[in-house]
Amino acid sequence: MRPRLTHFGTAALFLYAFLGGLGPAGGHIGFGLLIIATLADPAARHWLLHDRLNRILAGLLLALWLRAALAWLQTPELAAATFQASSKWSWLLLFPFPIWWLRGDPRRLRLVWLVALLALIGGVCSEFDWSVLGDQHESTLSRTGFHQKIIAFSLFAATAVLGLLLMGPRFLEDRRGNAGWSWRRAARVMMWLAALLFLTQALLIAQSRGAWLAVAVSFPLMLYLRYRGGFSVGRLTPRQRWGALAATIILALFLMANSHLILGRIGADSGTYSTILSGDLGKVPTDSTGTRIHLWSFALHTWLEHPLLGWGPGTTQALVAARGLPGTFLDGQPYDHVHNTYLELLLQFGLAGLGVALALFTHAIRSVLNAMRRERLPADQAYFIIGSLLLMAVWSLFDFRLLHHEIRFYMILLFASAFACRLPQRIVNN
Repeated sequence: MRPRLTHFGTAALFLYAFLGGLGPAGGHIGFGLLIIATLADPAARHWLLHDRLNRILAGLLLALWLRAALAWLQTPELAAATFQASSKWSWLLLFPFPIWWLRGDPRRLRLVWLVALLALIGGVCSEFDWSVLGDQHESTLSRTGFHQKIIAFSLFAATAVLGLLLMGPRFLEDRRGNAGWSWRRAARVMMWLAALLFLTQALLIAQSRGAWLAVAVSFPLMLYLRYRGGFSVGRLTPRQRWGALAATIILALFLMANSHLILGRIGADSGTYSTILSGDLGKVPTDSTGTRIHLWSFALHTWLEHPLLGWGPGTTQALVAARGLPGTFLDGQPYDHVHNTYLELLLQFGLAGLGVALALFTHAIRSVLNAMRRERLPADQAYFIIGSLLLMAVWSLFDFRLLHHEIRFYMILLFASAFACRLPQRIVNN
């Protein structure tokens, strides 16, 4: 029974990693199978009930629904929206289920990430209009998120590029210990470089300035930590150093070739920037940047009316509609979010909710660092997880999609990866 259950749970994990990023139906099926496999395992049930992190998450689930009940009492007309939002918030706290099947195994982590990467590339290829590559000199090149929302896809692509850069030396390794080049090694390197350039191009075509800023903040830091001291982290071989240098040059030339696209997108709302700096928010236009300014101003002023616990889950759209402020409507409909995850947390859950989210984020980073110090997680994988968390943190300044399936999938997989090495060694060895 146990070996079959182990194979079933592992298969469910990889199925979730592949289908989760392609659509909600496949993601729900994969995660449902994960839950069934975990609850069917007596050891997993014992771990779920007795692990300290799991108890904290259970307490947060209880607190979430207590806050939802309070919101129902305060605004019974919003009961349906509150229930729906609370259900979606609850999903974000279910990452212990994939943790169990990751088993704190770095190799399994890499395989799960590889499966998710293949799903991402497959989704892009299915929606990619190859003709746009010949029209990049045009300033009117259409933005696209391929099979995803633009802002969400940009986060996924940036994360994939970061992983390829940090773990690139693994593609130059010869697992059989051969000193020379082999066709297998050459094929791995070519596939790695092709994936790197392809996803970089897709990230540029998406033209998400928030994602680009997240890249500008996180990539230099993570690459420095990974390769500092003359590529001393992990002690790269001379071949790996030359390979990394060649890849860097190719990537730099690639970005230079796309400089017109990057500069054109960055300068698209230059007039709005000038108006914002003048301090007269009433004159800020309702373009992409201006709308965010109007929504952020609304969120701050509205949050201050209930600073500790916020207004409750699922109340944002009703609040926007009730205030009726300029710049907070799209085609006559009130926005259902304020384009900033931190302000959304403040608005719905107050300082208490934001504090809990930041504490969980900090705990995830500490968990990764502890695993790296105990040599349970290789440095490149640790920096990839931390870099992905940093990407998410900066990206969250410009949008809020935690209640949408694709970002829930991303968050569950990311936090499961961060806490995967919390499993006791005796469990991992069984």
